[in-house]
Formats: sequence, structure tokens, C-alpha cells
Amino acid sequence: MTKYLFLFLLLITVSQTTEAQNCNSICNGDFEDSIVVPGPNLILIDSTEMPCWKTTASNGIFEVWGTGFQNVPSYSGQQFVELNAQFVSTLYQNITANPGSLINIAFAHRGRWGLDSLSVSVGPVGGPYVTLGTFGDDSSAWGYYTLNYALPNVGTNFSLRFNSVYAAGGNPTVGNFLDDVSVTTSCIVIEDTCFSDVTKFTMADSLGFVAFQWSFDDPSSGPLNNAFDASVSHLFTAPGLYNVQLIRVFNFAPYSDTATYKVNINPSPVVNIGNDTTICSGQTIILQCTNVGTYIWQNGSTNFFINVNTTGTYTVTVTTLAGCAGTDSISVLVQPCSTTVANLAASDTSFCEKQCIDFFDLSTNGPSSWLWTFTGASPSTSTDQNPTGICYNNYGSFDVQLIACNSFGCDTALFPSFITEVVTPSPPTISQSGDSLICNATNVTYAWYNVNNPTTILGTNYFFVPSIAGQYYVVVVDSIGCDVSSSIYNSNVGMNENLDGNIQVLVNQNENTISINCENSMSQIFVVKLYDGIGREVSKIENTSNTKSLKLQMPNQAGTYILSIETNNKIYRSKILVGK
Repeated sequence: MTKYLFLFLLLITVSQTTEAQNCNSICNGDFEDSIVVPGPNLILIDSTEMPCWKTTASNGIFEVWGTGFQNVPSYSGQQFVELNAQFVSTLYQNITANPGSLINIAFAHRGRWGLDSLSVSVGPVGGPYVTLGTFGDDSSAWGYYTLNYALPNVGTNFSLRFNSVYAAGGNPTVGNFLDDVSVTTSCIVIEDTCFSDVTKFTMADSLGFVAFQWSFDDPSSGPLNNAFDASVSHLFTAPGLYNVQLIRVFNFAPYSDTATYKVNINPSPVVNIGNDTTICSGQTIILQCTNVGTYIWQNGSTNFFINVNTTGTYTVTVTTLAGCAGTDSISVLVQPCSTTVANLAASDTSFCEKQCIDFFDLSTNGPSSWLWTFTGASPSTSTDQNPTGICYNNYGSFDVQLIACNSFGCDTALFPSFITEVVTPSPPTISQSGDSLICNATNVTYAWYNVNNPTTILGTNYFFVPSIAGQYYVVVVDSIGCDVSSSIYNSNVGMNENLDGNIQVLVNQNENTISINCENSMSQIFVVKLYDGIGREVSKIENTSNTKSLKLQMPNQAGTYILSIETNNKIYRSKILVGK
């Protein structure tokens, strides 16, 4: 080795250094040999004006961008191309290489409006073609990729193809920028380009060389930044793009050459599927990856997520488009448990006027903490299990919410408009019409009382006919249940049991009817009604044909009833005794 190194140092001082021959098999890989784009702009050119490259687009058009157009810089040189010029297309170039030889393919790719992807395929001209991978990049930066492939032993003419797979936004005329394409053969094979891997550089043919010098463009590696064998390995100190240089010394003129290889050391994905966790029996959690790439879980699944409901350790390995892998694991413990179920009740939910009420926790499965929210009340929150003295000082409907928790989790119960507070209705007034007491309140229920017997309801209609003179009042209840009493009304007359002499009432127990007959002067009877002892209407008939006689069906229940005969200008009432 010392002899070769001495010879190398000697020859490098006396001979010219030339670029390595026959390493790059691609032509016009930087797309710089066509018509030059004037500044930051784009042009459309025919395939006849694009040296070496062809397109599958039916119109044969190439779209060439100048660096900086729409703020997109070239990866290399002054211009680059877009695969999707006006169609979803494949750009390809035919190359010549020895059958069975190892080739290294490198290229730069970038999305235009978002995440675009292309695939790379190689094969004999006319096919079949082998797809070497699919590569995706967004519009924020260029991605640079290197691939190794052993050509099949079939002829010497091969086709390298870049195929549009997907363009963000779904527009077939937009997507997939391509730049800096190279295909190196017969020089070196580069393997293991993921960060933390030892990258191998192997010369395909080292015959005729007496010395070598590798420079890895990695000064942080110190003395290891250089190596002096035909085939070497290097552990790069960080991910990134490196310009690896190889100087070879021949034992014949031109004595040495220099080759530079762009090597992209790809970062391994940082995979995180979460921290170890415990779930309850019967529950299922979803473990998922957010990394872009392919996935393999310990159970063989290749989805980006799996559903888990049993105890175990779950592992996923993610492989990026560049072939770099990362792994993460999570332990899941499944155990019996019951999360609390929140529920509540209140001492009252609908009430009149402002008042304070109490609440009760009805949650199940042993809650240990509570958070109440009382909209519109004072206090508005509480952490007590059973809050008391919650005061509502405004009229309206109000929500109540309870969050109850135990060691296994929390549950929320929301009761919309659970509390309703209304204004107590105004006290009704009583007026007298003939022998009837009339209440002026509407849309309420009625209960008539005598002050001498306040526990007995005398009637439940809006009017009441006292049987004797006395002091009476009425209590009305609205739809919410709010009740209010009228003032006491002094009635000096009872029911007038003397019917007009022109009206005759006959009770026929055999026919179970009540007949009402009148003279001509009283033929204007409109309505006949029968009320029970508490003022409920039990029977009714209308004189729609202006006849002199009406017949009313008697009730089935024996007792004392009030017969009401209404004319156009007077109401006659009388007691009727019904026996069975």
C-alpha cells in the first residue's frame, strides 16, 4: 500500500488529471443542452428540440422551466423539466450498457402544487420494464435519490423511464419536476445510503489502477474522510447530499482520472405510535403511523394503522421511498374497568318565581370527582357531589352539565333547558253574571272554594253557580304548574231555581232523558247543558232548528246536577236529581 501511495503522489504531480471516462451513461441529464429558457420563465418545445430525451405525450411536447420561475429554483444548472407538460406522461432515454452490468441511477424530483410522485423503471428497449420504486416529494424542496440496479443479460440497449404516477390537485397537466439525472456504470456501486448504515463503495473493475484516493465530503468524520483502497466503506456523520470524489491512478497515460458521485444519505424515519397505555376490556384503540412509506406490523399487516383490543406489544417498521427503515413499539394492557356514566337529578326543574334548588349526582360506576355547570345560576359551577342552594335569579330556561370522573375516565351529561323558571301569573278576578260567578283567567285550570270549607273543590269550570250565598274564591293553575288565588268574592245570591213560567222541565227516569218544553215566546233557546256537582259539563244539546222542545240524555251516574238553559238574552239554571 505504501508503494502505491508513493506512486500516486508522484504521478499526480507530473500528469494531467481527467474526468473519469464512460461513467455517466445518460445524455443531457441536466436538461441544459436544449433551447435555453430566457430567465425565470417556461417554454414548450417539440421533442425534436430536446436532445436525447423522448416523451410518451401524444403531442411530443416538453415543458422546460427556467430557474426561479414561480419561485422554484433548479436543483442543478439553469433549467429543469415537468413530466406532466400537457398530459400524464413518461420521459425516457435509451442508454447503452453492457448486459449484466451494475448501474447507479440518480435524479432530483419535486412536486409542483403539493405531493407529486413518479416511478422509475428500467428494461430492454421495448420492454419489459422493471419498476425500481415510486418516489414522492411536495412543493417545498427537491428530493434527491440514488438507485442501484443490475441490468439483465439481454443485449446492450436499455431504456430508463420516469413515469408520472400522481399529481397533487388532480390536474393531469400539472406536476412532477425532474432534474439532474445521471446513470453511472462500470465505475462504482454504492450501497446502503440510509443514515446510521455503513455506506459501501465498490469498484466494478479495479484492473490497471495502482492507487486510489476517496474523499467523502464529510469533514466531521476527521481522518476517516479519506480512504485509499479500491472498495471502501464510510459511516457518514449526518444525513444530506455529499459529493464523493474518487481519484484513480493508472499505470499508463493519462495516468489518473477524477470522478465525483452525488450520494444522498437519507434520514431514517422517526416512527412514533404512542406511549404504552392501558385500555378497558371491550374497548378498541387505533395505532397508526403518520410517516410516508410502506408499513409492516408484527402481525403482518401492511396498513398504516391497526385496531388493538388485546394485551400485547405491537411493533411497526416503516420503510421510506428511499429504502430507509424506522421502528417503534408500544405495549397495550387490557384490563376490566368501568368508566363512570354521568347522570343527575334536581329537587325541582320547573318553578315559578326566583328560588334556590338542590342537585343530586346519579352517576354510576363509582365517580370520584365532579364538575357541575349551572348556566344562569349562582353559583354557576360546583365540584360537590350533591350541590345545594343553587339559585336562579332570572326567568327563562337553563342548561345543566355534569362531568363525572373515576380512575378509568370521565363522562359528560348535558341536559339542555333542564331548568325552567317562569313568572307567577297575575291573580284572577271574579265577576258575577246573574247567579253565576265568572273567572276572567284563560288557558288555566280552575278550582272554586268556599272560605268555610277550603279543602273541598266546589267547581272546576271558569264559572261557578253557588247554591247558597257566601264567600267564594278561585285558584287557577297555568301549564307550568304555577298557581295563584283570586281575592274573596261575597256572593249574596245562590242559584235561581225558579224557571220561567214558559219553560217546563220533565225528568223521565224510564227513558233516561230530560225534556225541556217552552211556549212560543221562549222558542229562542240556544243551548242546554248539564253540569255535575263540581261544575264539569256532562251533557249538552243545541237548538239548531228553533224548535219548542228539546230532549237531553241523562248521565249514568246518580246524583244532583245543574241544568243550564241559555237563550239569547238570559241563562236559566235549576237543580236536577238523577236517581238510578
